[in-house]
Amino acid sequence: MKCFVTGSAGYIGSSIVKRLTNMNHDVIGLFHQSYPKESMKNATYIQGDITDKESFSSAIDDVDIVFHCAAKVQDYGSKKLFYDVNVKGTQQLVEAFKETNIDQFIYLSHLPYESSASKSFYSQTKQIAESFLLKTYNETGFPVTIIRPGNVYGPGNSIWVCRPLEAIRKNRLLLVNNGMGIFLHTYIENLLDAIALCMKNPDTIGKIITVTDGDNTTTWNIYFNDLAAILGKRPITKNLSKRSAILLGYVMKTLLPPFGISPIITPFAVEILTNTKTYDLQETQQIIDYKPKITYREAMKQIETWIKTEQPNLNRHLKKSKKGND
Repeated sequence: MKCFVTGSAGYIGSSIVKRLTNMNHDVIGLFHQSYPKESMKNATYIQGDITDKESFSSAIDDVDIVFHCAAKVQDYGSKKLFYDVNVKGTQQLVEAFKETNIDQFIYLSHLPYESSASKSFYSQTKQIAESFLLKTYNETGFPVTIIRPGNVYGPGNSIWVCRPLEAIRKNRLLLVNNGMGIFLHTYIENLLDAIALCMKNPDTIGKIITVTDGDNTTTWNIYFNDLAAILGKRPITKNLSKRSAILLGYVMKTLLPPFGISPIITPFAVEILTNTKTYDLQETQQIIDYKPKITYREAMKQIETWIKTEQPNLNRHLKKSKKGND
């Protein structure tokens, strides 16, 4: 099959490209700024902007499946930029592929964490994009599948591996509410397995598919201290209450970015770190035969091996991730 992957320079997008090429599919990877460093020799890459369909229209002929991973993923920043990329970009892609008679449009979204009163621009715009896609499906039959993973992690991941490692290494990582929030982890290989099961599966069209590792017991305290142990650091005991962390997050989100400084914590991050929601996979397994193969402990062993191999290059991975687009 011919596959078109947006956000092919990002963690999930580049992983999808790798999996698809290993499955011998013909893959076109769309990237926005920098050419993917983890590129695949047997994939074709083009530079373009999802908010401008003319920038990628020459590469969409005969595409069977679209994997839409590109997004503005930071937890702070201009509302207009989030809307332009996450909503208008999705609309532009749909408009472009409506004319090509594709078999499936797979949209990578995320599990909702926040209350409506504290939603980040990222969450707001991803929800608007989801609503647009489902409305388009209901009105026109456009073949949409929405996948909502939890916190995607694995070797090389910036948000949930490299950034915490950097903070732990500098003794800057704090627990929020003693780290008792639930880490709804989704190991990258498990997510790729679920995506493969959704491909060309008519039962997934018009559906929202929840994908996690099926574990609702791992807390952020456990995860962050497992990372600390890998680095040979003492257990993390510094702690902030949720209320104090949210207040600090608002201050940092407001005052630091104008000076080019990334906030250490934001209200959105606090909501994730204090999450008490749980998700089971019963409905997902009724739609696709998804059974997570890699457990949390097995995943941490793979991450530990990667850390020990890549420690000298962690700063490079972190620098690459700070652009805020996936």
